Amino acid sequence: MTPSWLSTSLWISLYAVLWSYMEVEIEGKDGGWAKNLPSKKFFSTKFTWYHIIMNTIVITTIAYSLFGRNNWEILFYIIGWFMIEDFVWFMINPGFGWSKYTKKDIWWHAEQPWIFGMPLHNYICVFLLCGSGYLSGNKELVKSGLVFAATIGSYVLYSLGYN
Repeated sequence: MTPSWLSTSLWISLYAVLWSYMEVEIEGKDGGWAKNLPSKKFFSTKFTWYHIIMNTIVITTIAYSLFGRNNWEILFYIIGWFMIEDFVWFMINPGFGWSKYTKKDIWWHAEQPWIFGMPLHNYICVFLLCGSGYLSGNKELVKSGLVFAATIGSYVLYSLGYN
């Protein structure tokens, strides 16, 4: 029998990767941050209704599928999903890839600080992932975090191979 942490982390990774591919198909190689979509701004934020609807679908799907687990564990998997989906989108998008994972090329993340070639939100997500994993009390989540890192790392390698 497959351990729960493994089946869940593989499911979250697959879900995030498939969503990344779908978003690249929807947005195109030059359509980051839904700029080419007919979606309106979500009030006076930088988000569009597309972002709000997408995020709501993802959060409710994951929360429902993990219903009954510790809330911190559910949060851990939601954060992991968003980290994978965001990063993989750049790695598989023909208009980006690792070579264009830069503050200059990713205008919608350019207003935040970039540290060691990564936008600040990536570090915040890692901090929140570790914090929610710790607060869950489930030490198996360390292994899930390694699956997430391996997923992201494999797509960085994939990007290096085609760019």
